[in-house]
Amino acid sequence: MVTAVGKNLDLRRIERYLTIVYSSGASPVIILNKINLAGDPHAVLKELESIAGDVPVCGVSALTKDGLDVLASSLSPNKTVALIGSSGVGKSTRVNAFFHATAQKTTDVREDDEKGRHTTTVRQLFVLPDGGIFIDNPGIREIQLGDSSNGVDKAFSDILEVARNCKFKDCTHRTEPHCVVREAVHQGVITEERVNSYHKLMDELAFQSERAEPGLKRLEKKNYKGMLQGARNYRKYVGK
Repeated sequence: MVTAVGKNLDLRRIERYLTIVYSSGASPVIILNKINLAGDPHAVLKELESIAGDVPVCGVSALTKDGLDVLASSLSPNKTVALIGSSGVGKSTRVNAFFHATAQKTTDVREDDEKGRHTTTVRQLFVLPDGGIFIDNPGIREIQLGDSSNGVDKAFSDILEVARNCKFKDCTHRTEPHCVVREAVHQGVITEERVNSYHKLMDELAFQSERAEPGLKRLEKKNYKGMLQGARNYRKYVGK
């Protein structure tokens, strides 16, 4: 997933990206583009690493070419890399950097809000000279979780690891007594913002599950009526 130094750098959004990437079965890598614009690159990378867990975080710059060698090492002839991220973070620029040519059209971001202009409007596949494959996706404006419960577990593995020591196995880490997660927040081990983000995603998944339940019941009822009608037709046919 690609993000960039500036207003596009949103830890909560990256947590959502990690959730859906994990749920897809892919191995996530966080690419922090435009690292040359950071006043303190090390501090920005540390901020990302605080939510990344075991996910690699690469700081790169198309302008200075910093970090491109590290990113290139993750590519191989038998791997497919899909780039996802908001418009204007530099996904297409990354493709051009590896081709050493303009394979994808790019434009500048708007100065007022640093949003991109959606130059890439369709998903495109590129084969690199060494056989690696790049898939460049259009900028994502809204990240829907879908069925990403397993992805939440992996994206917030630090919280779940601490939660193993909660007094209650079904602890929601909100108001229960003897909650180790809340205690970790008080001690500064886990940030309040990260726990709130975890709660928000879990609530969203629960809401989507509840909303889908009536649809599943209708589908089951429809299938049952179809099977029942089929059985009736069969009995009529046998009885002739």
